[in-house]
Amino acid sequence: MSGPLAGRVAVVAGATRGAGRAIAASLGEAGATVYCTGRSTRGHPATRGRPETIDETAELATVRGGKGLAVRVDHTVEAEVEALFARVADEQAGRLDVLVNDVWGGDELAQWVRMTRAEAAPRPERSWVEAAPGWSKRRDRRSGRWPWRRAC
Repeated sequence: MSGPLAGRVAVVAGATRGAGRAIAASLGEAGATVYCTGRSTRGHPATRGRPETIDETAELATVRGGKGLAVRVDHTVEAEVEALFARVADEQAGRLDVLVNDVWGGDELAQWVRMTRAEAAPRPERSWVEAAPGWSKRRDRRSGRWPWRRAC
């Protein structure tokens, strides 16, 4: 392995798809050893309709010049997270240089709405709430936060 991160160790939590996958592949390209974690493994997808796996992400990191290692971890289970970091510490002599948290796991909780570009485009005669059905500007009762959030 060569590159600016050769000899470095990274854990990417949530490396199954999206930004986590891209970050893991980029760390591999830079020469790092990358532990790619998530719940979806080859033959056992955790999210219905989403075929991506941590195995594929680890392969991407390896093909790009690093060393990708797929580790199935449900990050909501404390014992699995502890086991992950015990494994990394054992295999890498206690070394961990980069830690990325890209855990999502909320696909089942969100309501995704398909909109055309025209439907999503802001129009001066309509408020943004009317222009984007499914969005809410209510304060979240549980967290008390104000962010404009998806209504689930």
